[in-house]
Amino acid sequence: MLRKCSALSQVKWVHRIVAEDGWEDDTFVANFLIQMYGRCGGAQEAAKVFEKLPRRNQFSWNIMLAAFAQNGHLQEAREIFDRSPHRNVVTWNAMMAAYAMAGRIREAEIVFKKMPQRDLISPNDSTLVSILDSAASSSDLNHARFVQGVVEECDEALSVDVKNAIIGMYKRCGSIENARRVFVRIENKDTVSWNSIIAAYADLGDCKEAIELFELMSLEGFEPSRATYLSVLGACSHAGLVKEGVEVFASMVEFGVVPTREHFSCMVDLFGRGGWVAEAHEVFSKGPLRPSVTAWRALCGAFVQQH
Repeated sequence: MLRKCSALSQVKWVHRIVAEDGWEDDTFVANFLIQMYGRCGGAQEAAKVFEKLPRRNQFSWNIMLAAFAQNGHLQEAREIFDRSPHRNVVTWNAMMAAYAMAGRIREAEIVFKKMPQRDLISPNDSTLVSILDSAASSSDLNHARFVQGVVEECDEALSVDVKNAIIGMYKRCGSIENARRVFVRIENKDTVSWNSIIAAYADLGDCKEAIELFELMSLEGFEPSRATYLSVLGACSHAGLVKEGVEVFASMVEFGVVPTREHFSCMVDLFGRGGWVAEAHEVFSKGPLRPSVTAWRALCGAFVQQH
């Protein structure tokens, strides 16, 4: 029942029943109340349940921290973090994520640096990806380089997931050179690695390189995903490479990738930008899926450009 509560009033109603039946002091039940209050915007109500709970486990502390963080109560989240008697990796990740969501990147880094010394906990992949995402949101290249160095100091044998996150960080900081350097050094590349570097080139304006990497990806034995195609089609569209875009779209059949509305929207945009208004309208009107808002905008843009 608690899992289905989507509004604060519903959680309060369930809480009332729980209290009447004498289950409010049960750790399992109280934890779910805290969690649902947090999800429904009731951080203060969650705190009341938490403070009255006679036997808290580490999950209790972690979800209380998350409840405050999700609802913008950063100071209270930090107080819970400082009071937590036995912090685990989830606790540290939650505190870093709280600072990152608030745009306080430096504080997120400080928490990250203290992590190994405080409770002798080694950061896991989730922690490392969290701090990389925090650095990416700053869009500061020097800051990103510094964070990469810190992350590599933590673990020389970084997982492919962490390396992919580093590529994404450099993409958001506008440095294709650093992103490419990381990509080349990944020995056990996966589809996400290829998607990340292709998206980096596409987003940063080197569309021809994005297409070449797409072709190389196939030659290396990796099958492109829907995300791959969105990046490449977007690159073709912005570069005005209509012929190449059509060929890329046609190859979706070869790899068994079913086009979504977003892919058809890319094709409308591709034809529109290239001045192929009739073709853009045909894809828009005869596509198997209901046109998205993006497709409408692309078609309107095509007509404006034509006239």
